[in-house]
Amino acid sequence: GLCLYFYNSQAFFSGQTLFDDFYLSCYNILFTSLPVLAIGIFDEDVKYKMVRKYPRVYEQGALRNEYFSFFPVRTMWVLNAFYAAIVNFLLVMMAYGYDADKENGKVTGLFSMGTCLYTTIVITVNIQIALILDHWTIFHHFAIWGSILVWFLFLIVYCLLYTSDA
Repeated sequence: GLCLYFYNSQAFFSGQTLFDDFYLSCYNILFTSLPVLAIGIFDEDVKYKMVRKYPRVYEQGALRNEYFSFFPVRTMWVLNAFYAAIVNFLLVMMAYGYDADKENGKVTGLFSMGTCLYTTIVITVNIQIALILDHWTIFHHFAIWGSILVWFLFLIVYCLLYTSDA
């Protein structure tokens, strides 16, 4: 969402979208849901035996809600989202620039730039998910790297089905 806002600030808030609608529809379903589920199911920061031996370990989260307090945790994630969006957007904008780069003297299309930016977003989100893991399992590897692979496979199939002569 933030990348779209940054793009629209460059496009004079015209409402033009940078991403294909189908990409946006599939984002939470295909490209980022599996890693989140894998973390929720398989990530363990404390071993089962330790929890059974010391049940007060979970008081920080369950009773005192220390891990979900507004300022330290949520604020850092919001700042992280702004930072990631700005970096991804600026890198793609600088890479594409405003120069004519096709043989006919035209600039690369909006679809190409949006797809490149969307690719950086999918990779960034999945790598950020990988960085917060405390305990890696085969399911985490499958979910995180598989989601990135699914994006590229989806992109190949979608581009083969949707071609234009523009």
